[in-house]
Amino acid sequence: MQYEFLYDGKTYSVTVDKGKETFKVTLGDRTLEVNASVLSPGLLSMIVEGRSVLAHTARDDGGRIICIGGVSWVLSNPRAEENASGTGATGTGDGMITTPMPGKIVAVHVNEGDAVEKEQPLLVLEAMKMQNDILSDVKGVVKKIHFKPGDQAAFGEPLVEIEVAG
Repeated sequence: MQYEFLYDGKTYSVTVDKGKETFKVTLGDRTLEVNASVLSPGLLSMIVEGRSVLAHTARDDGGRIICIGGVSWVLSNPRAEENASGTGATGTGDGMITTPMPGKIVAVHVNEGDAVEKEQPLLVLEAMKMQNDILSDVKGVVKKIHFKPGDQAAFGEPLVEIEVAG
């Protein structure tokens, strides 16, 4: 998955590829292998280049707050305004809906093959003791659902793939 984040006035492109046991994170010309485990919603235990690191994540109206080793960064998606479609919309307009934060899937409202409208609730993600509706950011047909109720989802994982209409 490719993300663009604005940090300190500069736009960065970050690619996160999920492997079987690890994530490969590429920022510019640097690639890191990261082993991450969800300890609780918003708290990750990571091994980065052989070092153990705790990361706290939270979402606010402006994007994502990440705290690693006591240092906090506020990251915002520069395309968030053009893709905003209400609480929980976490896609980029290409039909790939991803987790905005780690959490537990508590309900799935659609099935593969269902037609969906923009801003239609797709599923419910429980994080930090709050239930969040995850909404479609496009009109189309559900191609793939990656989780079922009771499953844990890490930050940035694909939840639902939608074939965008027309």
